[in-house]
Amino acid sequence: MTHDEQIELLQLLEEQYRAQARNSLDAYCKYIEIPGAPLVEDSCKKGDSCDDPDCPHHEVSNAFYPDTVEPAQHHSLLNATLEKVARKEICPETGNRFDRVMVFMPPG
Repeated sequence: MTHDEQIELLQLLEEQYRAQARNSLDAYCKYIEIPGAPLVEDSCKKGDSCDDPDCPHHEVSNAFYPDTVEPAQHHSLLNATLEKVARKEICPETGNRFDRVMVFMPPG
């Protein structure tokens, strides 16, 4: 496979992922890029409240641990429920329409 063919294949895959992300919250969660934790920790004791731009303790890094996003089961359940509400589906067991949802989850 030539370099141009590889590029074309990657572009087709990217378009396929983009199309899936438009139609599914789970696919969207997998598609977006979310940076992980910074590679270098900030050693300034004041942290983000330090106003000194020349503080020697600040470690400035644009590098992050790579992080892939795979929705957990509770995220997938929430995404599926939100999609049902958006489509105003009817519950087969009760016959009620999904037009509202209440979510009770602990923080974090």
